[in-house]
Order: sequence, then C-alpha cells, then structure tokens
Amino acid sequence: MPGPPKKPTAMLKKRGSRLVDKRKNEITPPAGAPEAPSWMLIKSGRGKKKLTVTEKKFNRITQAEWNSKTKQLLAMGVLTEWEQTPLAMFCQAIAEYVIVTDQIDLKNMVYETDKGNYAQDPIVGVRNRVFKKVVELAKQFGMTPASRAGLSVAPKAPTQTGVERKHFPRAQIA
Repeated sequence: MPGPPKKPTAMLKKRGSRLVDKRKNEITPPAGAPEAPSWMLIKSGRGKKKLTVTEKKFNRITQAEWNSKTKQLLAMGVLTEWEQTPLAMFCQAIAEYVIVTDQIDLKNMVYETDKGNYAQDPIVGVRNRVFKKVVELAKQFGMTPASRAGLSVAPKAPTQTGVERKHFPRAQIA
C-alpha cells in the first residue's frame, strides 16, 4: 500500500482526527501493560555456566528500558498487551546500540587498508544498522517528534483525597 503507514486509532483519537469515525469495527486489543516476555533477556544455560559481563549489561539495559518505556507509554495511553513483542524488540535494540557504541574506538572509526584505501570500521556499520532499527521501532510507539506531531493528551481530572471525601463528601472539584 503506497503512502505512509496508518496511525493507530489511539493516536488519532488523541489528535482529535476525523478519521477515527471512519474506523468502525476495528480490532481493539485489551488495555494494560504487557508482561516482559521470557525471551527478552539472555539467560545462562545451554552449556554456559554464567553470563558474560556484556550479557549482564545487555540484560540490565534491556530491563531498565522495559520498565521506563512501559510507564511512559501507559501514561500516553498507547500501550496494550499486544505491544509486548515490538516493545521487547525495541528495548533489546536500545541495549544493542549502547553496547556496540561502547565498543567503538572514536579515534579509529576509519582505518587504512593494506592497499592504502580508507574504510569504515565494521563496528560502525553495525552501530548504524542498530540505530536505524531503534528509530523505526520508536516511530511505531510515537517516540519521535515527527510521529508525535499533533498528539495531545487529555488532562487528568483532579481527585479527592480521603480526608476531603470524609469531611466534604458532596464537594465538587473544579
């Protein structure tokens, strides 16, 4: 299908788009935060005694991203249980990017070959491919300025505290 990909209805609603009315009988996944999938983190086993330092770092970064992004996306109102796999892939891609970037020697991003030509260090190419993956997945969740353009979040209604309810049960909060 030519043209840009369709925006999720939840994002269109936040924009106040007229296209929401045209999307009748759309499948709506159950709301709520998905659980982190069991495959998201590297595990010891399969003949390995323990995780390497890099694998531990990958797990730390991936888990931190999962915790952070689920909170942020839930607050935006665009996260459902069906986003478990792409969100896990996004978190893994962030961890890959950080680890690969740490391995780049900034002084030697380009090297001279045996024949006197200059070439890019292969790890830079790996970092660039991971970067593209991160950006593409971020767009899917409205995490880039362009994908967020026009989105608005309805203000949350103030709530009464327990003390206010006890002493002023019929008071209206303005």
